Amino acid sequence: MLVVDATNARLGRLASFVAKRLLKGEEVIII
Repeated sequence: MLVVDATNARLGRLASFVAKRLLKGEEVIII
């Protein structure tokens, strides 16, 4: 499980990073 703090993240970069992780089958939580 991966927890991502999206406080100061750029939305496009965050979305592509999370999408890659989800495609690998990981569980991702965005705060």
